[in-house]
Amino acid sequence: DVERSRGLGDVYKRQWQRSKETPCRSCTNHSQCVHKAMQKLSTFLIRLTGLTFLLFGVACVVAPNAIMHTGTGLSITHPIALTDIRATYGGMSIGIAAILFLLAASPTTTRAGLVSVLVLMLGMASSRAVGMFIASTTNGFMLAYLALELGAAAFSAILLSRPLAS
Repeated sequence: DVERSRGLGDVYKRQWQRSKETPCRSCTNHSQCVHKAMQKLSTFLIRLTGLTFLLFGVACVVAPNAIMHTGTGLSITHPIALTDIRATYGGMSIGIAAILFLLAASPTTTRAGLVSVLVLMLGMASSRAVGMFIASTTNGFMLAYLALELGAAAFSAILLSRPLAS
């Protein structure tokens, strides 16, 4: 059994080595395959971030009080405050989503989209961390948002460090 498992390991090792040397059908060399994969991952991250902003923005326009209460415990009843939340959180988030979708639409603007995701997420995460420090308290929603923002920032930074398909 030990010999058999070693032999199987050697087979997998040879297959892995071949896969590193052999390009997929649509590429002329393996490095193009990696670049295409990085391009697809980058576009996916930008679109996912855009979708998140879009859904949050629409929710803030449709039900601003419910959104604010769920995340922060705030109960906002003044009509002018609700209008401002609709515009600031809703409208701005929808606008950011539109920009991200436009940047994800073309390979020539993917890097700009990744930089946008990185800057947006770092801005949100750092401001959230400062707010949590000043308040000396937090809740599960704030910690989850912070983790997601830092995760998206890290993922976009990693993707920015890799070459994309041209």
